[in-house]
Amino acid sequence: MSRQFSLTRRRQNVVDLLIDIDPLKNPPIAFWQYEVATNFNGPFSTLATMSAGGTRSKTVKDFSFNDSFRGKVRFVWNPDDYPGSGIKDTKPIYLRVRTKDLGSGTFSTPGPVHIILPYSSSGHPPVHLAGDAPAGASMDQSLEIQLPKNCHQFIFENLGGVNMFLAISESGPEYKLKPSTILELFDTTSSVVYIRGEGSSTEFRAVCTIQNATDIS
Repeated sequence: MSRQFSLTRRRQNVVDLLIDIDPLKNPPIAFWQYEVATNFNGPFSTLATMSAGGTRSKTVKDFSFNDSFRGKVRFVWNPDDYPGSGIKDTKPIYLRVRTKDLGSGTFSTPGPVHIILPYSSSGHPPVHLAGDAPAGASMDQSLEIQLPKNCHQFIFENLGGVNMFLAISESGPEYKLKPSTILELFDTTSSVVYIRGEGSSTEFRAVCTIQNATDIS
């Protein structure tokens, strides 16, 4: 699926996020809830819940709305304002979003996992992933991970005992990795990864090089 939010600014102790409001949705969304974790596998906890007016965390001073943000939900926050979540401003942060429609008593199933990298003044380092691909019988049961930016080099290693399937496009194709094997994809561009284990979860690791950044290291 498409990204649920966009990162408009990343500075030291500042993460500035925008969600587009669909004016045609009926019933409309009444609340947006961000969930956060220190890895894509979780566990996830509630970071903040907000209405269309958006919100900011307590130490963020720069929070001025203008016409350019109409029709969007803005969340400006400092990761260090949430010590109970386990996240740190200097480490990658994993976010996902749930929504609640007007008149509904429950939030939706969480969307895909999005990665927020730490601020760096010297370019974008490779994205490292390490964890478990969940069990799934087909691609629509894969875990979707939205990468920070377009990546053009990928290395995946299946560390588990079952086959792992991965894709870097919503339309596929899926690549099959047998246990203890490595797949390298070069000269291709994507900002999303879909992963699943065949029959059970499987441990894996990956390195994704951001386009126009340093080569894999």
